[in-house]
Amino acid sequence: MNNIYDTDGEQISLTTCDASFIKPFIIVDRLRDRELKPEIEPFSNIRKLKEIEFVLYSKNLTKKKTWIRNQKFFLSIKPEEEPLEKGFKKINKLPANHFFEIDTANHKIRIVGAYSHPSGYGDWIYY
Repeated sequence: MNNIYDTDGEQISLTTCDASFIKPFIIVDRLRDRELKPEIEPFSNIRKLKEIEFVLYSKNLTKKKTWIRNQKFFLSIKPEEEPLEKGFKKINKLPANHFFEIDTANHKIRIVGAYSHPSGYGDWIYY
């Protein structure tokens, strides 16, 4: 049996060898808040995006960085207070075949469509 002491000489814990020990294991994210069951609502109205203080951005792409034929830009959503990065510009109209998904239970939002991500689904962003 080994004892572990802190800098003041106080005993912190006792360590023992357990003969039934087979494999090590780790408990991860024990104190992290668990997400609730998603309640996803699709919408395409820019006004609703502005209500939760998010802005739609586009960034022009070179041919080497595109993932769809004839693609000229990609779309992203970011909070209004976040500074505008180089090359991004605000847009007020959502392209055809694109929409937003909002998870009201977990307070997340993302953009869905061909220009949002190679998979067609943008990253979830907390609001």
